[in-house]
Amino acid sequence: MKIHFLISVAFTALLIASPETFAQEARTGAGANSRGDLGELTNRAEKGDPDAQYQLGAIFAEGNGVSADGALAAKWLKRAAEQGHANAQHALGGIVEKVGTEAAYTEAIKWVRMAAEQKLARAQYHLGLFYDKGRGVTKDEMEAANWFRLAAEQGFAAAQHNLGALYHEGRVVSRDDAIAAKWFFKAAEQGRADSQFNLGALYQQGLGLPQDYTKAADWYRKSADQGYADAQYRYATLHLKGLGIPRNLADAAKWTSLAAQQGHAEAQFNLGIMSYKGDGVAKDKIEAFKWFTLALKNGIQKGRAATESLAHELTAEQINAGKKRADDWKPATAADKK
Repeated sequence: MKIHFLISVAFTALLIASPETFAQEARTGAGANSRGDLGELTNRAEKGDPDAQYQLGAIFAEGNGVSADGALAAKWLKRAAEQGHANAQHALGGIVEKVGTEAAYTEAIKWVRMAAEQKLARAQYHLGLFYDKGRGVTKDEMEAANWFRLAAEQGFAAAQHNLGALYHEGRVVSRDDAIAAKWFFKAAEQGRADSQFNLGALYQQGLGLPQDYTKAADWYRKSADQGYADAQYRYATLHLKGLGIPRNLADAAKWTSLAAQQGHAEAQFNLGIMSYKGDGVAKDKIEAFKWFTLALKNGIQKGRAATESLAHELTAEQINAGKKRADDWKPATAADKK
């Protein structure tokens, strides 16, 4: 059987709508959680202190030391928001948005916009997402880009990533991979795994940056260490080819396996080849059949030819064993991704 490895250089999915916005904000506000602190905070909130109202709302939103209570959270956040508290305005918008109706989106945007106009970076980013998705407003990618830029210029990593994606794709701005690289770099330095991956891809392909496989490997590794499957797969292919790092089949197999265990289709196919050949892993044709089967289920059409070809080398019992392994397979949990 002669089957070649898949070596993809496509970018990962871009314009990621990060779910971090409100959860991080609520934790920031939820500093008081002992009963004594809570009582003092409640007294201050009832006297009209907007900071206390915001903190109290965040505590009830997160259930920090108390039972989570969305109604109480919304009550205190709204009181603070009505006094112009930007963090509360944004947090209230986040709570209302979760209702998921068009009316809720419209109400959410009202509060998020108030916070964004006060130059709260995460609110600017959030408002950009509303425009990008057309939720509660007419879809307007240029307006989304404008809000992403405002947040990015304040150092908000998710907005920096999205702005980099817009420049790479040439959406509503002229395509410019040098500018894309600048914004991916800023977000990557703050630890965003998706930005680290994209920066590695730019270095690998020489887009907007001088082609440099060593730097590509460095950024892929940073992303891969965070459990980012695309980066694990791409880092493995550099090991496989000896590009920017020494050729090492054991390391290639290790990172390919980590990506495959998360359901990365190309990695599953490549792990099938490694298992068939014994490249970096124990030679195991049944295991190879399993991974080819999973890759096919995930849309890799070469998996069909691979399984059909391999079936000629296996007994019926071995084929059934491979199918059972594929049926029993489950994606890795978060703890197993690294």
